[in-house]
Amino acid sequence: MISWSNNDLTVDTLTVSVSSNTANITANSINVNSLTANNANVANLVANSITVTLLTITNSQANSLSSNSGNITTFSSNSANLTTISANNITVNNNISVTNNVSANTMNANVVTVKASSIAANGYSWLTNGLLLQWGNYQSVNTVTNVISFSIPFPTACYSVVVGANTGVNTIVFSINTTNFSVKSGNTTSSAITWQAVGS
Repeated sequence: MISWSNNDLTVDTLTVSVSSNTANITANSINVNSLTANNANVANLVANSITVTLLTITNSQANSLSSNSGNITTFSSNSANLTTISANNITVNNNISVTNNVSANTMNANVVTVKASSIAANGYSWLTNGLLLQWGNYQSVNTVTNVISFSIPFPTACYSVVVGANTGVNTIVFSINTTNFSVKSGNTTSSAITWQAVGS
């Protein structure tokens, strides 16, 4: 059995491997890029404060992720038997993947937040795969360059902006960045547009 308790860990890669018994990771403050627990029997992550880019639990019998708090970009659990995820308060920025080949997985009493969303006329929503969708409307577009700000900045990049106008005149989008984009119309009279943007 391996037991790690009450440690303050900041490392790039942390791998816990036990050939036949149990790995207990309890009451630690863990800040790592990649945390992997490999065990022939049981891997328990309990009451930890976790900041992890990739958390992978691979186990031939049973995994337990319980009463942890923190921020995980991607969580993956692969087990031939039972994976239990309970009473956690975890922000997952990308996705949760639980793969089980034989028995059952349980997810109980978890507070799992997949980023915040703003459902409004000008709003945004995070998808579980990491994409950020934003949309809105702008009331006054004409031949002058108009700079329209996103509701929140795209952390990495804005990949695409599409606009729709209520006139038959061409509307051009240009100068797209993570915080705003520019638009102007061939119409000398101001008109309203709607827009949608995709990024991450």
